[in-house]
Amino acid sequence: MTTSEADSSSFEGKSLFRLLTLIRETQCEVEVVKPLLDELEVMRLCRSFGMMSSVNPTDFDFDILDAREFDEDFTRFLQSDLLENKWQEKVRFKGLFGKQAQVLATLVDLKACSADILASLTELGEGVYCVKIAADSCSDSSRDDTAKFDVGLVVFSWLRDELFEPQQLRDTTTLVLRFLTVMTPDIICCTSTSDLEQLRAAMIDSGKQQDESLSSYSVFFAIEKQVDAVDGTKCVAQKVVDLKDMMEGCLRVCLLKGNYPALILTKTVESKLHVEQFQQNFSASARLKFAAWLKDVSRQYRVELSGTIMKSAALTETILREFDMWPATQIAAVSEARTKSDQEEYEMANGRLDEEIARQRSVVRRLSSALFQLDPGNMKGNSVEKEQTVMEYDAFRKWLKTKWKADRKLQLNLDIPIRLREVERAVFELYSHNQDDDVETVLGMCATSTKEQLLRAVAERRSAQVSSRSNTKSADIDLFRENVVGPLSKLQKQWLSAIENCLTMVKIAGLKLVTNEQKRKLESDASSAPIIQHQFEQLRQMLQSTHGLTMKLGVTMRKREITCKGTKEIQATDSMVEQVVKIEMGSCESRGTTIGLETLGQYFLKPGETHVAMFTIKTRSAVHVCTLLGRMLIKLVHFPPRNGARQVSQATDTIIHTLGKIASVCDYDCQSRTLAFLAGDSVGLYKCDENFKRMEVIKVIDLNVRSTLSDPPFTDVFLLKSTVYVTDSSGHSQGIDMHTDQINTAVSVENHPDQDARSRSRLMSFADNLAAGVVIVKPGVDAKFEAELQCVSLDDDHRHLPVLPLSVELLTQDLQVQCISGWLLAVDAVAQNLHLFSVDVSVESNSFRLRQFDDENEEDGSEPVKTESLRKQHWLYTFYHVFEKFPVLGLLEDGPQKPVTILATCSVGKNLGIALEDFHDFLSLLMSDLMALNKPLNRLNLTDGLGVRHASLAGIRMESMPLSVFFMTLVTFLPIQICRAEANTLTLLQDGMDEPRNEAEDGMDESSWGTAAIAESIRFGLLSPLLSAWQGRCVVVTSMGKQSTGKSYFLNHLTGSSFAIAGNRCTDGAWMTLRIMKDVLLVVLDFEGLGSFERTDQEDVFLAVLNASLSMFTIFRMEMRIDKEVDDLFTKFQKGVNLLKMTVVCSKGSYI
Repeated sequence: MTTSEADSSSFEGKSLFRLLTLIRETQCEVEVVKPLLDELEVMRLCRSFGMMSSVNPTDFDFDILDAREFDEDFTRFLQSDLLENKWQEKVRFKGLFGKQAQVLATLVDLKACSADILASLTELGEGVYCVKIAADSCSDSSRDDTAKFDVGLVVFSWLRDELFEPQQLRDTTTLVLRFLTVMTPDIICCTSTSDLEQLRAAMIDSGKQQDESLSSYSVFFAIEKQVDAVDGTKCVAQKVVDLKDMMEGCLRVCLLKGNYPALILTKTVESKLHVEQFQQNFSASARLKFAAWLKDVSRQYRVELSGTIMKSAALTETILREFDMWPATQIAAVSEARTKSDQEEYEMANGRLDEEIARQRSVVRRLSSALFQLDPGNMKGNSVEKEQTVMEYDAFRKWLKTKWKADRKLQLNLDIPIRLREVERAVFELYSHNQDDDVETVLGMCATSTKEQLLRAVAERRSAQVSSRSNTKSADIDLFRENVVGPLSKLQKQWLSAIENCLTMVKIAGLKLVTNEQKRKLESDASSAPIIQHQFEQLRQMLQSTHGLTMKLGVTMRKREITCKGTKEIQATDSMVEQVVKIEMGSCESRGTTIGLETLGQYFLKPGETHVAMFTIKTRSAVHVCTLLGRMLIKLVHFPPRNGARQVSQATDTIIHTLGKIASVCDYDCQSRTLAFLAGDSVGLYKCDENFKRMEVIKVIDLNVRSTLSDPPFTDVFLLKSTVYVTDSSGHSQGIDMHTDQINTAVSVENHPDQDARSRSRLMSFADNLAAGVVIVKPGVDAKFEAELQCVSLDDDHRHLPVLPLSVELLTQDLQVQCISGWLLAVDAVAQNLHLFSVDVSVESNSFRLRQFDDENEEDGSEPVKTESLRKQHWLYTFYHVFEKFPVLGLLEDGPQKPVTILATCSVGKNLGIALEDFHDFLSLLMSDLMALNKPLNRLNLTDGLGVRHASLAGIRMESMPLSVFFMTLVTFLPIQICRAEANTLTLLQDGMDEPRNEAEDGMDESSWGTAAIAESIRFGLLSPLLSAWQGRCVVVTSMGKQSTGKSYFLNHLTGSSFAIAGNRCTDGAWMTLRIMKDVLLVVLDFEGLGSFERTDQEDVFLAVLNASLSMFTIFRMEMRIDKEVDDLFTKFQKGVNLLKMTVVCSKGSYI
């Protein structure tokens, strides 16, 4: 299938969708890769199949969108289509796994992408993508004729080749393959020629390997006392890194000290356009303020306004009125026509009601005389006329009930004729016994009493007749009728009045129904919507037609606020920028290995700022010391991960502290997080907190009082553990204990000060802080320079160590030098080279050594060498890691699991038979490794259905799957991080990301939020719409226990979830996933292990409280033992339960 240029979208093609994205972030000072579901792309994929019909497909073309805007639509889609299984259409699927070049070639063979899309793939970030292919690009033996969409989906991984190295297979690569096998078990392994050669070598090597299960792991240790070598210095290894490309246009280069080595390159940035993200918040009641802000912005920018703002009619009207574009005339005409139509409808309804009421009134008046005529003479049955009268009156009462509900008093008046029929014989009997007063009383009660009350009163008066039976008179019916004419006339008037009241209320109620119906139609009337939409589109076109800088603006209207997110172009002026480059030292152990250089990002100096110093902290952050307006600023600078983007990321900064004195020299000790500032004749010592958000002064040392150095000014300050070393202009250094103020003997690091020395570096520590040294630069030959390292021991006698010449020719005398982890780094700015020297500085001392011996190296004294099997280093061994870390089928899941089938690609010219044999042998050994784990494999056999094909894959068979199953699996597969415990607080994450709100920008104080507002702001990706759509039973299962006890592993194998697992600490905070087990929604929460070194007791209690409040079923991993540590965990959990014991809805779960 080919895709035209017209089909391009945000991902260079409407047929290409990103399902999974990999985000790099820092957790506990370690950079990790966090997988996240690309929510907007998943929704766009749903819409491309005709789902989520309430969403306009063009909404996804606007690149500044928040997935939260479509939550209601996605919730309706989940509830009405997926959860109720109304969407049964099937689509064919295929998965691709391998390195980028081979995956790209396979996509070409499948005719899955156009040339434009293939070219754009190289620009996209890492993750998992899928692409639609046409029906004629594949075949399906299990083709279902009822399938509505005759298309296929190819789901493929897109990972850097470095992630396929053996040491990285168990992490991100394994999770991506787990995703593919769960989404579409039909996998194509895209292999290259070198992959096949490595596979062949691995199979040959496996035949030579001894049975690993029989290998002996017994080891022997011996403790040896030894005397270290005498004081000495030597250079073990030397490397040079070319910085010419990096230093192009560089004004200054410096080496940074701190947690990791880095370079800082200062450059001048010319005026140019750059795009900056922004966010502006307004309260929901401030629509006029927002519209005025938008109008003011439109005078400065060419605004591309999101069409999703039309979802809020009130906000749209406010904006159009602010721009004088509100279509008042057209809307007034529509409103006038609607009002005229409503008036005509009202008048017609009024006429119909009048006719119907008049008809009913005439019926009642016709029946009036017959209803109020007593006929006690015919007691055994009514005449035909009377029955007809009663039936007509009952029909009137039923009509009246359908129109209006009368109150109790009116209902009693309406029932007067019925009550007369029920008591007419009893009234006649009372008359016959001369109880005329009782007759009037009973007749009067017909208008005020219920049937039960009336019959009770009649019974009481009949009992009085027994004692006076002799007191009777002639039962003349005519006389009886004459005597009751008065009471009956009174009842009849009361009855007719009630009838008129009821008819009046019927008319009022009928007209009210008409009015309410008109109001309802008015609320849902969309006759003016096209006019407003047309006018709003004209406004958008007008805002885009202006010239100038571009602003892309997306607006989200919520109950409490209006959120504006977007990007804007900024014409930056000439400025100074500092580019920080991290020097990767992990691969510097052997000669010839290339040093890694990673550009962390750029940091722009504000106008008037002057750089003083910078120190690296954590993994991607730094502390920047600068001056501005006569004060010294200490800032925390963070460089966000690039996440596949080619542009250098922009650093963010926060002011930690300000100082009134301007320091000439600064130093930083990364172990104690202590900063030292040398200003004149005093040294200020400050300590940073764990998050580098605050600085507290430790003390200020007055050098005139504490130091014995006699040659001011002081030129250097150096922190080493709890000692501050200061250096004067003569080169002598002296240490001062920052706690006790005890001073050391002043000593010169230079053994024999040379008058020809051109420069002298700052003090550095060597030999595990047992020695200090400086690098001296001296003139060499041919106008070049040479350097040497001079060191002195820091013990009591301060011995000078042998001088170490650095065998390198320098082109500058201003050498930048730092020492980190035994490596001496030096930058020659003129030659644009970075020199690295592996320096071994030894100080005489006695030490003890623990050595390992075994039978193989006892004779020759060599170290034991453990070789890893070649087949376990092949990237195809990722299949083992998938089924070793994750279950084939969770214990609570419904079976059977769909089998995993593998098809391997083979380049043309390779023998398919040999390749198939190698693949079969490799997977057979892999299955043997899996069976050795003694875990349920549920009939998994990776060799079943194994195939090998050459590059031509056109017409390949693809398995079909219901779309509802695919999307439900996609939504529920990936766990999302919901919170993190750090800095003695519990931080709630939004959509799995730590994006703290800026109250200064929002203009809203979160502390004033109510419970409903807080609940509304919480969102956990696409799991939130699924939780809203679910109407059945829900069960919350959580884990608890010490660190590294297998909590995540157990939850995975119990529920079939995909929480990250590792041998060391891998769960940060709390993670959530959803699993659907028949009619039960399982909410699975994986909590970080308690009692770890990285967490304080307060943070552990926070996690325990959250666990106790949410869980209905807590699984505790205790390693088959109860000890003090386990008891402490129970205590923390009990504290959480006690905090919630008065809460009805919390802490009601089971605990095992």
